[in-house]
Amino acid sequence: MRSDLIRADLRRGLRPMAAVLLLVLAIGAAVVGLVQVPDASAAGPEDCTTATTTATATATATATATATETATATATATATQTPSAPATTSGPGATADDCETEQPSSPGTTEPTESTTAPTSEPGDDEVIKVDDAVFRWGINNQSNARSHNPGSFNFFSAGVANPGRGGVQLLEKHWSARSGNVTIQKWMGASKKWRTATWNGWKTVEDTTTATGIDSNFSLHNIVISKGTGTIDLAARTATIRWKGTFTVVYYGGNTIFTVTDPVLQVAGGTGTVTGTLGGFASERDDMTQWSPVAPKTATIATLEGVKLSRSGFSTTPAYRGVTAAGFEDQSTNGAWGAFPAGMLSFLKPLGIAQFWYSTGLSTDDTKLPLPMTISFTAKEVAAPTPEPETPKPTVTNPVNTPPVLTPPAPNAPAPGLVGPVAPTAAAAPESLQSLLTAADLTAIRPVSADTGTPDQANSRIWWVGGSLLLVAALTLLIPTPSPRRP
Repeated sequence: MRSDLIRADLRRGLRPMAAVLLLVLAIGAAVVGLVQVPDASAAGPEDCTTATTTATATATATATATATETATATATATATQTPSAPATTSGPGATADDCETEQPSSPGTTEPTESTTAPTSEPGDDEVIKVDDAVFRWGINNQSNARSHNPGSFNFFSAGVANPGRGGVQLLEKHWSARSGNVTIQKWMGASKKWRTATWNGWKTVEDTTTATGIDSNFSLHNIVISKGTGTIDLAARTATIRWKGTFTVVYYGGNTIFTVTDPVLQVAGGTGTVTGTLGGFASERDDMTQWSPVAPKTATIATLEGVKLSRSGFSTTPAYRGVTAAGFEDQSTNGAWGAFPAGMLSFLKPLGIAQFWYSTGLSTDDTKLPLPMTISFTAKEVAAPTPEPETPKPTVTNPVNTPPVLTPPAPNAPAPGLVGPVAPTAAAAPESLQSLLTAADLTAIRPVSADTGTPDQANSRIWWVGGSLLLVAALTLLIPTPSPRRP
């Protein structure tokens, strides 16, 4: 009887101890479950920070590279208004009368240049050289080879006097000439790399004969060529005087305004030269183009040459313009590519209503007024001159505006069947503005800093289940009654 009582007391004492032990085990399982990393493949705080930093750095580097390329393109587009090209050697036997002359002057070089032919030191340089077949070549400027601001009309050249007959009308083909006496108008042909005699309406296209001529780019590339110049050159004294016979016409706005240059004369002394000519034309008004009356001819300087280096063959140089003040014209702009043609030329063109085309006025096309290189050859075989090259199209600069993306919180994932507890949300997608700067590999590497990724590990789930079971067993152990033996 006493032994039954002792066993009953032991059972009553062991049951609380077992419950306490089970409770301790359950608490331990819970602690292990909390301490263990939820997912071996999920990124912790440091990993997320690293991934975020990497993504940010990648986006920043890509954005910087994109911005740099755009800035470089814009800076290049701004600095390169018209291309200049290197000089080439003259072809054998090329003459001003040849329709395929190979010694062009560049339509794009606008900076003053020195002679491309260095002085010679051959025997007899101290003698006075007589010249009887000199060639004058000049494209004047890009504006004279461009489409005018008046829709459907162009600026171009004609040999001889091109007079439409009255004001306010376009010049007709019957009034235009490619050749007249010693004067020839030539056009540079890009395909053959040669100068050819100009054709009617050739100023409406560039060197490829298909691309339309523009206002501030895509110029028609025409030259005025005058042959059979006569005169003398004194290399020792650094002087020269050459005279040409002939007339050419500068046509603006398709013929609404014109002026002529007759019998140009080159004079050089001590490295400085001038080209003068007898100017003529018809007076008109910008506000009333129907006015059309001849003006008295006047001899005036049309180009001032600096840094001239005389030689037996000739020279090529760009006339002065930059920094030249247009005296008497208060509307001259001194910003950007500012300057002016010679004062005598401006004073003559003023009553014709076209003086403002020959000095800077602040328009976006001021750089097209810069003079092009002038090439003077002392023999029929022309000296080397800058060669026109195809223009590089000006890049179109755009500044796209990205609207901020509207971010919506992702819908929570539905819990898997049989699982209890929350399911971690998936990573939010990167905004479109960031996706455009990142590669697919970069996007997959991005993880939100504060978001959990993935589902709990199976081992971790088992620990929680074991802990819960131990708690349940402990509770049952305390609740189930233990029968007590009857005491005597």
